[in-house]
Amino acid sequence: MTDPEDHLNSYAARVSGHAVTRAAQRGVHKNVIELILAFGDIELPAAMKRRRLRLSRNRAAELIAEGYSFRLVDAAQKVELILSKMDRVVTVVRCDPYPTRRNMFLSQRHTSVRV
Repeated sequence: MTDPEDHLNSYAARVSGHAVTRAAQRGVHKNVIELILAFGDIELPAAMKRRRLRLSRNRAAELIAEGYSFRLVDAAQKVELILSKMDRVVTVVRCDPYPTRRNMFLSQRHTSVRV
């Protein structure tokens, strides 16, 4: 059986102090960060050779089907983690879980025909 202290120490080792502060400022719970670290399946490049990690819609649906809380998975879809080269969470940012839908709306709004 694992010691609960080991879990806390591993979390502290994977998340920087800056990320903890930003998560608190943005209302992101520790469980959301842990869920993304464990099941995040979209990785995109970020500045300074870092990576952005988030949950896809398909993976979120799988997690809900597996019995994870809808509220937790929904919150995780709205968060993106920035990871260092050493897989340490550098910061936590909010993101749009449906960017394509948002971009379609914005592109329709700004493409009016001028006469």
